[in-house]
This record gives sequence, C-alpha cells and structure tokens, in this order.
Amino acid sequence: SFAEFDEKTLTEIARKARSYWDEKRSLKSLFDQLVLFSSTEADIEQWIEELAQCDCNLLESQKERCREKLKEIDLHLQAIAKQLGSIDQRWKDLQRDDPVTDMAVERQNLLARLESAVERWMMIATSEIVLELAMKRFHGNQEQTIAAEVTKLFRQLTDGRYVDVKQDPKESSRFQVIDEQGEAKHPDQLSTGTREQLYLAIRLAHIRHYCQTNEPLPLVLDDCFVNFDDARLRTTLEVVKEQSTFQQVILLSCHKRTESVFREIAQGGILVPIAESAS
Repeated sequence: SFAEFDEKTLTEIARKARSYWDEKRSLKSLFDQLVLFSSTEADIEQWIEELAQCDCNLLESQKERCREKLKEIDLHLQAIAKQLGSIDQRWKDLQRDDPVTDMAVERQNLLARLESAVERWMMIATSEIVLELAMKRFHGNQEQTIAAEVTKLFRQLTDGRYVDVKQDPKESSRFQVIDEQGEAKHPDQLSTGTREQLYLAIRLAHIRHYCQTNEPLPLVLDDCFVNFDDARLRTTLEVVKEQSTFQQVILLSCHKRTESVFREIAQGGILVPIAESAS
C-alpha cells in the first residue's frame, strides 16, 4: 500500500516511473525510424543482430565518417536553402513580368537537389543510430586485442606523436586519441592526414586480427595516401612494408612521389609499371 511510504519516497518512485516511460517511448521512436528504411520489423531486428557481430573499431570508424558526411550535408543544405530564398525573392519580383523559363528550371533543380540531400541525411543519420546500437552490444576479448594493435599502429604511423587510442571515458560510444603531451582528442579534431592515418591503423589492426585465425588474403591499397605529406607517406609505407610480412600487399598508385619513396623503402618489393592503354 502507498500509505506505507512517506512523501519523499513516493516522489522518487514517481520520478523513476516517468524516466522509465520516457526511455521506453524514446526506444520506440528510434525503432519506428529504422522501420522506415526496411520492409518489415523482422528485417530491422536481423540487421541489428548482424551489426552486433561486427568489429567495434571498424564500426567506430564508419560512424566517424558518417558524422563527417552529415556535417558536409548540413552545410550543403544550408547553402541550397539560402539559394532557394534568393531565387524565391527574385521569382516574386518577376512574377508581374513575362515568364522566366530559366529561373523556373533552376528553381526546380534546386528543389530536387534539396530533396536528394535530405534523403541522404536521413540515411546517414539512421546508419549512425544503428552503429551506436551495435557498438553498445559489442563485447569480448577481441575488442581489447584489436584496440592494442590500433594503438601500436597509430603510434608507428604518426612517428610517436600519438601514443594511445582508447574509449572516451565520458562517452562510451566514442573513442579518443592521446598525443605525446597527454592531450586527448576526438577524430574530428584531427587534421585530415592524421585522421586518415587513424582509419588506416584501425583497418590494418582488424586485418591482422583476421589473419591470426584465418588464411591471409591479399591486401589491395589503391592510392590511399593522397592526403599525406612526405613525412606521413614515408612512415605509412614503412608500416605497409611491415604488413607485407603478414600477407601479400598490392599497392596501386599513379603518383611519382609514392613510387620514389616505395623504391627507397620496399627493397625487394616488385614494382610493376602499368602502361596507359592506347586510345
């Protein structure tokens, strides 16, 4: 009977009950959003279960790319909205004159681009939600093993400028890197070159973990160093050379700079020029 509780206890019970129902409504809303992108609820549940088996670090890198893409799309949407506002005003000014076919076509094109951008934003936002759900359900010893390998590779790739990669203690769904001064940074705070080195470290760590228990497959790298300066390129190719002790590595590039550094570092490697096809 509620008569047995004092006012303070009853207030706390009511607060917890409200919190419970708020969380339940929030989860229902998220699930309803996911159903929009699938034919049945069963498909969504299967999708989430499959993602739960994925590698946490790989999911984190995909999530960061989604966040970057969301920022780009948000800026794109703002620019289009500004253009639409300007065109609408010009359209109103010209409505009393003869029809302006070019402006009508431009307006329709902008509206179509806006609709396409909104659809892309919805897909990426939904992907981020699913990634977060899958990451929360990812547990096991392999997480620590791969995280240690990521830290080792990222330290090598950055020539010791960054010494650790770990989970953010304040936000478990994100991770952070620690530089040699002990300062913590999220991936979106890094330069483009350093961020790509981090993603490369995550991919290579996952591949090395796979090779420990499976037959190694060839690794193909297709001009993935274009944003690296000379120092980053050299340290990265040193790591790629080390990777070749685990598996066959095929490096494709159309840049003379990459070829030159490869010749210096990968002694014993096979360089195969590919002639342009006759037009």
